[in-house]
Amino acid sequence: MDLGEALFLGVVQGLSEWLPVSSEGLVTLFSRLMFGSGFEYALSVAIWLHLGTLFSALLYLRKDVRLVLQGFTGDKEGRRLLRFLTVATLSSAVSAAPLLLLLRGLELSDRPFTVMVGFLLIGTALVQRQPVSGEQSIDTRSALVAGLLQGLSIMPGISRSGITLAALVGLGFNVRDALRLSFLMSIPAIAAAQILPPLLTSEFAVSFEMFAGAFAAFVVGLLTVKMLLSAAERIDRRLFMIPLGLAIVLLGLLL
Repeated sequence: MDLGEALFLGVVQGLSEWLPVSSEGLVTLFSRLMFGSGFEYALSVAIWLHLGTLFSALLYLRKDVRLVLQGFTGDKEGRRLLRFLTVATLSSAVSAAPLLLLLRGLELSDRPFTVMVGFLLIGTALVQRQPVSGEQSIDTRSALVAGLLQGLSIMPGISRSGITLAALVGLGFNVRDALRLSFLMSIPAIAAAQILPPLLTSEFAVSFEMFAGAFAAFVVGLLTVKMLLSAAERIDRRLFMIPLGLAIVLLGLLL
């Protein structure tokens, strides 16, 4: 991977992480179609670049992160958030592990891979419900459901933010709280996922270019998070995801 490729993919990651689309799917797709990377290597790079947006989330949600850490010392609200994140992260591992084993042995050419990404984006959009304004408590059941669905986002094309937002809104959380919890959930999940790239392929190696790509993802993610989160509350996500999914399916059929 050269520096230009790493920076380009980092920018894609930084922009798409906050949208209800799969940043992992888009980065993997661009890596394969534009730079000719193999599937496992492209997926490894996509997972690695999440490191940049992990630090964006840590900085943007620093008050909430501090509250979670206070849960270790007995703070009531902090303990609820800490318990929620613990259950959500463990349940994500349960659903993600078998899918990861499937992906490791999956050999896809560009056409079926691209079409798969498009259909998964459309599927994610179709299962999303309209936002509600109700209040919901942060409990173990909500963490379990959201966590299990978050684990499915290991599949390129399934939006982590989209599927967790859909789950939390469907469980009764208002959009503001669902966004907050969804991005908090991303922090331990992304941190844990950083052990995966070397396991997916022996070609993966951390380099200056890899760090440059992650830094690009961090900067772009930090610059765009406020704007994109604000837009996410006003725009019907399906109006964005379905046309994008159809465009990617068409691209795959034309390859």
